[in-house]
Amino acid sequence: EKKMKMKKTKTTTTMENNTNEHEKQRKERSRGTTTIKRKRNSSVICKATTNAFQNNHFVFSAEAQATGGGATKLWSGNPNDVSLLAILRCIAFTLWTFSLAVPLFLTMCVIFPFCYFLDRTRRYALSFVNDVWAICSTSPFVKITVEGREHLPKQDEPAVYVANHASFMDIFSLFHLKRPFKFISKTSNFIIPIIGWSMFLTGHVPLKRTDRRSQMETLKICRETLQKNGSVLFFPEGTRSKDGTMAEFKKGAFSVAAKEKVPIVPITIVNAGGIMRNGKEWMLRKGEIKVIVHPRIEASENADELCQKSENVIKEALVNNS
Repeated sequence: EKKMKMKKTKTTTTMENNTNEHEKQRKERSRGTTTIKRKRNSSVICKATTNAFQNNHFVFSAEAQATGGGATKLWSGNPNDVSLLAILRCIAFTLWTFSLAVPLFLTMCVIFPFCYFLDRTRRYALSFVNDVWAICSTSPFVKITVEGREHLPKQDEPAVYVANHASFMDIFSLFHLKRPFKFISKTSNFIIPIIGWSMFLTGHVPLKRTDRRSQMETLKICRETLQKNGSVLFFPEGTRSKDGTMAEFKKGAFSVAAKEKVPIVPITIVNAGGIMRNGKEWMLRKGEIKVIVHPRIEASENADELCQKSENVIKEALVNNS
């Protein structure tokens, strides 16, 4: 009986071992099948990703060839390329500009009450701080030259300045004229910390482009400024050019000049878009910006004529210097 029991126990143990071995083999087979499936799926995904990359690379290359650029390079003069050094220059320029703006803004805060009560229209002292900020900001990075400075009106002489608009650098360049004009800018620019607040203190004019009432109020402020022997600056295109091509001038600035019977001072800004292209404000390239002041166009009641003359003069200089 003892022998029989021992045989039964051994048999049971053997069967359990065999069962466990079969279970292990089944699990290993299922794991192997899953691994194979995963490998197959991974290979399919890799192939799809590779094909998509190749297709996108082909499209990108085609677009780059069509636009004459588009490559990423350490340095490139092609405005369509992405230049790493231009990005670094822009970062340095931004940090330098804001580092200058902070102490100058504090100075403006001290000066503002005196200007507001003694020189509310022109605000010479505040405009002078603007000029110092722009000149000191740009000097280490961009060469800006002014031609025709003799054509500028006196500081206390009312005039309407008009210029082409292709870059964020246009305002920096126009401050090199050292004239206390008030320029029109979209309302959102006035909420930029330090710089936007400085614009408000200096008395520049905010505008909501899509709001008709705001447009009329802006023109009213400009007329009042001219009546008090101040000067105003307009970009008659209405916004920055996307590709550097000058757009058709709008008549608002010239209507103001015609009604107030003040001269127009046409100004051509050359190569600002080449230094910092519209839509690519994160790159600052090397080069020179030229600001050309043309002889004034005397006062006239014909706004259309003033508009046409100014547009022709600015466009001709832009073509001749491009």
